[in-house]
Amino acid sequence: MRVLAASVATAGLLLLPATSAHAATAQPASTGPCYTSPSQKNCDRQDPIKQGCNADAVTVAGFTVTRPWGKIELRWSNHCKTNWTRFTAAYESTWAVNVERQSPHLQVGEAVEIAAGGQHYTDMVYAPGPAQACANDVNSDNGACTGYTK
Repeated sequence: MRVLAASVATAGLLLLPATSAHAATAQPASTGPCYTSPSQKNCDRQDPIKQGCNADAVTVAGFTVTRPWGKIELRWSNHCKTNWTRFTAAYESTWAVNVERQSPHLQVGEAVEIAAGGQHYTDMVYAPGPAQACANDVNSDNGACTGYTK
């Protein structure tokens, strides 16, 4: 489980366009097999930070949803050809957070307790094709996916 402290303020239904940050492209201090030789075998279900894939990560799809309950981001590493989900909760609950590769289909994620303002990221899927990020409050109807995008 990876939970990080973060702040989130949401109000009403606010859809944000996908953001793109230009992260440094230098090789990370520590890398794993996914970084050195990207493939389904080396990347599926692996931690993006431990593999070094976060070094060039950008958010390719993200939005903040009403009531307010949180922010879902689909993260992408061009070097590793991987996606993962980063979710920031607006209130404390048990959240099912996952990332899905469209083809061949694979869903990676877990249910995790996240405090208000807390952040969680999933393991990766090797996805040179479409993928989506999802988060759902297991105790209510709050939840959504980014939709498949690349």
